[in-house]
Parts: sequence; C-alpha cells; structure tokens
Amino acid sequence: MHYKRLNAEDAFAEIARLERVQEDGVVVNIAEKHWVGSAPDDAFGDTVREYDMPVFHSDYRPGMVDLVFPGDLCICVVEKNRSRAGDRILRAACDYLTARGIPAVVNGSDFLIADMEARKLYKIGSYGDLPVGGMWEATVHISIHADMELIEACRDEPPEMTRIGLDRYGVTAEELLAAISGGIKEDVTWQRR
Repeated sequence: MHYKRLNAEDAFAEIARLERVQEDGVVVNIAEKHWVGSAPDDAFGDTVREYDMPVFHSDYRPGMVDLVFPGDLCICVVEKNRSRAGDRILRAACDYLTARGIPAVVNGSDFLIADMEARKLYKIGSYGDLPVGGMWEATVHISIHADMELIEACRDEPPEMTRIGLDRYGVTAEELLAAISGGIKEDVTWQRR
C-alpha cells in the first residue's frame, strides 16, 4: 500500500484514481487552505463559494459537510478489504494525546476532548468509513484549527457539537502524523510529493 502526501486537489484526484483502478493506498493532506468535505447533495452554504473552497465529494450521508482549516490533518485510506483504518488512526492519535496529558477520547467515529471542569465534550475530529465503488474509503479529519462561526457559515445544517482545534494544546499536524503513522497501516510504502 502506498502513502502519498498531497495538496487538496491532488489528494481528491488520487483518491478517485485509487477507487477507479481498485488499488489500495493512503492519501494524506495537511491542509494548505480551507476545503470542504461534502455529501453528494452539496449541503454547504454560500460561504464555501465566496471563499472559493475546493469541495471533496464522498458518499457521506445527505446533509453532511466537514470544513477543513489550513493546517488540519486529513487522511484517507482506500482499500479493497475493510480494516477499520479510521478507528485505528483515531485510537493512535488518542494514545499520543493522552500520553501528553491532553484529555482526548474516542467515541465511535468521533474524536473528542473531555473538559471535566466544564463537564463538556468538544469535537476535535472524526472519521467516516464507507464502501465506494467496490472499495472501502476511511476518511479521517483531525482539527488543528477551528472557528465555529466559519463552520456554521459553511453549512446549511447546524453542527451537532462545538469543534475546537488541537493548536490550543500546541499540537501540529506534522507531529501528530509522525506519532500515528504506525496506526495507519503496517505495510505502507512512504512517498511524499
């Protein structure tokens, strides 16, 4: 399985290519600009068009939109056989953060920060795991930056949780990627473009 680190548009094209030719691979984007993951129904607001954000379409449930900020970590694992890659990636990220004293927890496909003092959970990431064209696509987004006003402006459907970024804890996408790379796939051939 090959690993490629690409900009947003090249990442979208590589994911589509992997699915078209039925090839396993891992595509990583440390976002260089805002972009949007959207269900095929284009359930995003006009702000996405105003900012000219690229849109990655996947078979998300109708109405689902995910706004990616510059510096965020996005990983897409495309494979013939489902391996629960999204779960492995979030668990590896959670282990790394908790070892640093950051109160991260994984709850299903959501990645959260538990603020025990305020008795509140904040979303720092999630993954979607679904079949696409005979392949499995696990797409993981971990927020390094977040702005709830912009998130709300980019969605037609209100978000379910308050999202915060790991920059509050001094965590970068590069260090998180290095820490969790073993949780992506054991047999990855590392390539960077």
